[in-house]
Amino acid sequence: MLEPENQTDGRTDFDFDNGKRALTDRGRNAIARILKCATDIFVTEGYGGLSMRKVASSAGISLSNLQHYFPGREDLFAALMRQTISDYTEKYDGIRSDTSLSPEEQLETVVRMLIEDDKQSRIQSLFVNMWALAQTHDFARQIMDEAYVVQRRTIRDFIEAVNPDLTPLELARRAALITSQIDGLIVLIPQRNRFPSDIRGLEDEAVRAILALAHAESERGNPKRARAAT
Repeated sequence: MLEPENQTDGRTDFDFDNGKRALTDRGRNAIARILKCATDIFVTEGYGGLSMRKVASSAGISLSNLQHYFPGREDLFAALMRQTISDYTEKYDGIRSDTSLSPEEQLETVVRMLIEDDKQSRIQSLFVNMWALAQTHDFARQIMDEAYVVQRRTIRDFIEAVNPDLTPLELARRAALITSQIDGLIVLIPQRNRFPSDIRGLEDEAVRAILALAHAESERGNPKRARAAT
């Protein structure tokens, strides 16, 4: 079994959430394996099945070693969520750094990537279980709020590159609408990898609607709309 690094008094020598101390390769590999096993269990069994003993057994470590890195189940779930955020942030950064794409193409690439993720049964289970947990547990609700703040800010940045005339409030609202629209597609395809035949072509329609929203004129450039909003 894998032993934790420099364990002397029962406390972890590394805070996964804020990285106070550097991990060795061995420690990073341990955390990666723990989070993968925890995610696998959470996806298939939900939070109720995410016991510390089950995760430790799946990861091939002792319970005390697991608790060295993650003292409790809530800590483990928080790390799982933040790893998910980090994985998506890496994808976004890769798209943003692709200078061969125009701002509109970058936004479209992000949207299509997220829609394709919606079709994966593992992603569906992961997020449905997260949403369900956030309905009944304050700690999960707080973590989900953090995750969606990151998501909306990222989408907002892509929208701003397409339409720099939008106000901060307009950017925030449109980013929230786009995020909700993409995530909402999951309800149409539970545990399936394609949309029903009666709505064939939904992906392209969603992309067109999202790009149209990103391009839509700012209220401050449309006096009639601005007056209606007040």
